Amino acid sequence: MKKKFLKFVTTLLAVCMATTLFVGCGGGGSGSGDGDTSTPGLIFVLVEGKSEYRLVDAGNEARLLKNITIPATYNDLPVTEIGTDAFYGYTAVESVTLPSSIKVIGEEAFSSCENLKSITLPNGLKSIGKEAFADCYDLTSVSIPDSVTDIGLFAFDSCESLTYTVKDNVEYLGNSNNPYLYLNGAVQEHIGEITSLVIDSRCKFIGEYAFSGCYDLASVTLPDGIISIGDEAFSNCYDLTYNEYGVSKYLGSATNQHLYLVGPQSMNVGSAEAVEGCKIIASNAFSGCKNLTDFNIANTVTSIGSNAFEECTNLLSITIPDSVTSIGDSVFEGCTRLSSAVIGNGLTIINEYTFGGCTSLTNVTIGNGVKTIGWEAFYNCSSLANLTIPSSVILIHSCAFEDCISLTNVTFEDTTSTWYRTSEHSDYLHRTNSLEIDVTNSSSNAQQLKTVWVGFDLVSCYWYKV
Repeated sequence: MKKKFLKFVTTLLAVCMATTLFVGCGGGGSGSGDGDTSTPGLIFVLVEGKSEYRLVDAGNEARLLKNITIPATYNDLPVTEIGTDAFYGYTAVESVTLPSSIKVIGEEAFSSCENLKSITLPNGLKSIGKEAFADCYDLTSVSIPDSVTDIGLFAFDSCESLTYTVKDNVEYLGNSNNPYLYLNGAVQEHIGEITSLVIDSRCKFIGEYAFSGCYDLASVTLPDGIISIGDEAFSNCYDLTYNEYGVSKYLGSATNQHLYLVGPQSMNVGSAEAVEGCKIIASNAFSGCKNLTDFNIANTVTSIGSNAFEECTNLLSITIPDSVTSIGDSVFEGCTRLSSAVIGNGLTIINEYTFGGCTSLTNVTIGNGVKTIGWEAFYNCSSLANLTIPSSVILIHSCAFEDCISLTNVTFEDTTSTWYRTSEHSDYLHRTNSLEIDVTNSSSNAQQLKTVWVGFDLVSCYWYKV
């Protein structure tokens, strides 16, 4: 309830401020921009470093409309993204028409559109963000194109009216060519009947909590082409048999028994690895393994789940290889003896709380593929003194370095781009009310990034470049 209230307030603020675009900060504007068929009043900003636009707010005019049409171009440039919260809480909307140019649907973009009944996701779409369609209670069907390579957590959470393709008592979403692209979970009415399962070979994504509570599930065969497995997908599956190798246990496919690292065989493990061939490390895999001192991640791993190494209080160092393209929240949170972390070039986002509370962390190498440093990603890294921000970074979230009391020098590799900061999330999204900042002074950067509170006032800012 608290979250929904805060989102409602944020949405109201965004709407109120949408008409005061800081054009010098993002090249934004309002209006549909190319023809009479698109919905008026839509608000766009340029995508960072690209000649294309992101729709960041639907504006006031769309709030009472049942049918929304998004244009393919704006100011003669393609519209490729639907931004975070763009249509959040637009309860009147029933249908949305997306152009073929859309590649990204952001976090909570259509969340709480309670009366949304239909939306066609275009071929060429790459990413569906976290909770993108959560709480769309009336959404009856969705076709997910084969082009999608990333589906965020709880993307279709509480979509109570969705129709699924059912196979072996398991619910799937997909498209006419592949109805088994996304595995939502077990059919609840038959959860006790699932004892052995071969997941369809065409499945790429398994949703969070998909089989949680399938107490009689004894064996699972994964598809070789699996891309991601949601948090707690197999939690409380007490009878599930694993493939044991070294000190760890895995689930696998018919050809690769080590596809999915579930966790250790014993919580007392001192040294472990994700072996060659492993693609995914499960959420909470080694969480709370107090004796774990070192862990090697094979260069076949592409995904690490949320809280995977949380509270591994004796873990000393970690190297995330270039093969890893996504990690969940809080992966190393509370690893109080972790002193060194190398983040590979494949990762684009350092998520919320990734290194939160790593009080011994002194050496961090951020890969040159990272674009976003998330909320409180390094909070209370109280020993961290020096840090280099690579040129690839375009956004540092508010409070990313909260309580980094030793932070003395933050060097930005890119000092030629124009950097801005703002304390309000809505101002960041809309590129409004933002101050241009000089990032050439490393000590000044550090002081500003670690300062979160002045008295009782929250002053932590979003930093972004255009």
